[in-house]
Amino acid sequence: MVINGIVLLDGRATPNVRILLLSAEMDQYLASAITNSAGKYKIKLSTLEPGISMVLVAKVQAPVLAFDYQVIKFDQPVIQEDINIDTFAGNFSTLQGEIVADQAEMPPFVELSITPAHLDNIPPVLGRFFLERDNDTVDTSYYEESVSGNHFKVKVQHGTYRISGQYIIYKGPDSDLPAPKNFIVQHIYADDKKDPLPGEPLGGYLLDIKHDRKINMHVQILPKK
Repeated sequence: MVINGIVLLDGRATPNVRILLLSAEMDQYLASAITNSAGKYKIKLSTLEPGISMVLVAKVQAPVLAFDYQVIKFDQPVIQEDINIDTFAGNFSTLQGEIVADQAEMPPFVELSITPAHLDNIPPVLGRFFLERDNDTVDTSYYEESVSGNHFKVKVQHGTYRISGQYIIYKGPDSDLPAPKNFIVQHIYADDKKDPLPGEPLGGYLLDIKHDRKINMHVQILPKK
């Protein structure tokens, strides 16, 4: 049996979208694919019992952050299942960020990481698949961007996110070069509030996004060991 289709983001075919096929209970990985340059995907399966239901998941990780699912029923050998995501439908907002140096020096860039902890209107059981690529591979974060300037902007689906950032250069144990200067985002402040977001540097800071948000990410130099 074959399931194929196209992923449209605001009406445009979108490449590099991860497609997951899950059990009807949404707790078991079955197969995966990724959309090609024309936004098309194809998943081939061995023969299934007619009428069996499964769950199709689409993970858009760039240029916006979006996660969509739909229940499908295998009632014919070839199924066409297109996925349409509309970021103007009211459940997406813009996250703007500024990188701020707590010391005088800024890193050359900051590796920004954003991962959903919860997404509105998405069953919690699907949260385990936010980072899953396939049965053997897991991403370290849902969205990554090397921010070389002081600002970034990204549109995201409404939910709660873990946000972190760092600039880490690892020095080999046998290297004669001096230890590099590394940086990490130590605090994040949202919408000019005085209290920082809850969380910690490596695990990320939690931010609820249901409308446009602005954050300041404060980087500090990591002490050399």
